[in-house]
Amino acid sequence: MALKIEKAESESYDKGRLSPVFPRGETYEGLYLLPILDNLKLIAIVTMAVVIATFVLTKTVMEKWYQATAIIEPVPEGAVENRVEGGMGGFGGSSMSSFLMAAGMDSQAQEYLTILRSFTFNTGVALRHNLTGELIPVDSDEKPKTQRELKMQLFEILKARFKVDYSMQAHNLGVHFIDRDPIRAEQILQFYLDDLRELQRQETIKNASAAIVSLEKEASSTGDSLLRENLYALVARQVQRQKLAEVEADFAFKLLEAPISPDRQYSPHASLNCFVMMLLTPFLMIVVIVARQIWRGEQREEMPNTRRRSVSEHGASF
Repeated sequence: MALKIEKAESESYDKGRLSPVFPRGETYEGLYLLPILDNLKLIAIVTMAVVIATFVLTKTVMEKWYQATAIIEPVPEGAVENRVEGGMGGFGGSSMSSFLMAAGMDSQAQEYLTILRSFTFNTGVALRHNLTGELIPVDSDEKPKTQRELKMQLFEILKARFKVDYSMQAHNLGVHFIDRDPIRAEQILQFYLDDLRELQRQETIKNASAAIVSLEKEASSTGDSLLRENLYALVARQVQRQKLAEVEADFAFKLLEAPISPDRQYSPHASLNCFVMMLLTPFLMIVVIVARQIWRGEQREEMPNTRRRSVSEHGASF
């Protein structure tokens, strides 16, 4: 009889202490939506504080970077040949010449893109102009031990700081370099342009010299006077091409806009950082609120089960 009375009391105790069951469709609204609505003011205050702190940190603490930009227009190989010949008549018409010139510029631009992005050219610029100390600080934790490691590290750094793009409509190349000092960014970008022009100049001189030697050898060995005359005419053209490459200031490409770095920093962007934090902060706070509600719900579910077990154990002791 005492056992039945104890069991009845435990059942009435559990019914009184258990949380009410929400109807389907209203459970999640009560558990998650209402706490979020109750904390809207807190979410707004914290978001505003984070945005202000982000703006101040971006303007005062974060390291500033500046981007220098230059615009160049490739000079196609055909244009050099035409200057040697003294005109555009060889193309046979202005429309055809314009088409061939545009095609030649596109082809030359693709070659320049490949060169400027290459491992050999980038590491060569850094080593020729003694940029290693600037790009890799002396107190760096990852100081390279071998020449190969040095070149690989230089290339990774320059790949992140040097950019080049080509406009199909304007037929010109935009080259960019990022540095902490805007004046230094302009200087290093000028190194890129000077080295690219010198590389193309030396390659043209080398090819013209090889062609001259080959043509002179062929002309001296042939017995046909007409063929010999034509070969020597080709030699004269190669000599003109060689001299033009040596003295022409705008050889390989025209500098439409010299390297220039605006006073406004390239990065970090205070407005972008603030916008990201304005979106991210409320999202994180909502996640925290929902996670806390889930944890509290699990705790409430465990408490009645614990009490039920304790009552059952207490009854069994009788």
